[in-house]
Amino acid sequence: MTITSQPFDRNIEGGLCFIIFFSPFAFGSTQVWAYTIIELVSICLITIWFIQRIFKKKKDKWNKSKSYPLILIPISLFIFLILFQLLPVPPQFIQHISPNTYKLYAQTLPDWPVLKDSRSTPLELTTLKRRSLSIHSRATSIELIKILTYIGIFFLVITTIKTRQQIKRIVIMIIITGFLLSLFGIFQYFTWNGKIYWFNELTHGGTPFGPYVNKNHFAGYMVMVIPLAIGFLISPSRIDNFEFGRSRYYLTDFESQISRNILLVFMVIIMIAALFLTLSRGGIMSFLLSMVFLTSLSLSSRRSKKKGTLFLIIIFTFSSLFLIWLGIDPIIDRLSTLKNTDKIGHQRLSVYRDTTQIIGDFPLLGTGLGTFKDIYPSYRTTESTLTFNHAHNDYLEILSDTGLLGGILIIGALLVILVIITKRLANRRNPFVVSITLGGITGIVAMLFHSIADFNMHIPANATMFCIILALTLTVVEMKTIRKRKSKKQHFKR
Repeated sequence: MTITSQPFDRNIEGGLCFIIFFSPFAFGSTQVWAYTIIELVSICLITIWFIQRIFKKKKDKWNKSKSYPLILIPISLFIFLILFQLLPVPPQFIQHISPNTYKLYAQTLPDWPVLKDSRSTPLELTTLKRRSLSIHSRATSIELIKILTYIGIFFLVITTIKTRQQIKRIVIMIIITGFLLSLFGIFQYFTWNGKIYWFNELTHGGTPFGPYVNKNHFAGYMVMVIPLAIGFLISPSRIDNFEFGRSRYYLTDFESQISRNILLVFMVIIMIAALFLTLSRGGIMSFLLSMVFLTSLSLSSRRSKKKGTLFLIIIFTFSSLFLIWLGIDPIIDRLSTLKNTDKIGHQRLSVYRDTTQIIGDFPLLGTGLGTFKDIYPSYRTTESTLTFNHAHNDYLEILSDTGLLGGILIIGALLVILVIITKRLANRRNPFVVSITLGGITGIVAMLFHSIADFNMHIPANATMFCIILALTLTVVEMKTIRKRKSKKQHFKR
């Protein structure tokens, strides 16, 4: 029995579009019900993908790519590392591999055996109570399910979204979501009544913007979407290769493409305005750095140099005018605090120092994925009314949770992907591929910048979008473009 893959691909693409739209509007999917829906939808999509693979006539060329095994190896090893953290092991093993975890159990568990030496008979070892290397196995299990969901979404994109039209539909969906999110954020900013969606109380406090409880995380979402939107804006259209001899065929296309570009410029300006209105210093600085990165890449690319520079000038000019009209004084005042270490900034530096101490005490395997909030109170050195459930630095937190082994694997996987994208981009000449790749890799770099000063990767909506853009960029730069010569009659047939 064989079936075509089109219905399956459409279902998977539709599910991905649902996740793209749903995740940020559901309070960033930080609540249990929200990220559970994303996990369930992802399971359904992966099930559809497996059914498709079973009954498909021809296997995808994806399996023949030499790039993806390089990505699979560190990701698979990272998953095995987290499973190893959850594995119940004898106290003697914990004493050897993570002495401070053993000491922590000895201090907190009344029935924990105190082993004075490393000599124990096999019979004694079987009678000892076993514990996991993770100090909070339930928290680690929850985070592992989230990680598996993100990885599943990543591989759904790179195995399902293969054609130019599919890529355009996903990119357009991301841009529309970011635009609507920004419109809602700006409107709520000027009509704020102390509640998200004007009805949801902030029971645990926060500094909200749009549907996000924390404005920094809204800014983190935007710094990924805006560069991708700019990349799509500078991507070629049929009017880019205008020929006067065929002008009558281009008139309708010209009008539609001009309208398309004006609309995209407007949407990007609204998203930039929303980003700046968050007053997130980390988000604004990450965005500005990413624009420098995008400009340098665009200038070095022959295919997008002129058009990219023109649109960047237009966007920055009108964005500045729009922000001045909305009121730029709060933004200037907020950015001026960068030269001073305010109270919150000082506390973050203290959290960084304390987290470094945790890494030093649990260097190899960490305390367990998702256990920062459990271990940090024991290492906190400053008095404060604020509660820090995260290290406000994704790199330090992953090292604290999974040790040097986990940090090397996850950061190594990201570096491998970035190296693959960069190498492929240097050899690509197709304008569409170059433009979308430029926008995608800039959004990725912007998030990596922002992760130095925040914990965006622990916000499900942001982590999901990061994985989608990462997979989409990898798909685009690996995409094989085939030029087919058509007759004039075929080319302009309506």
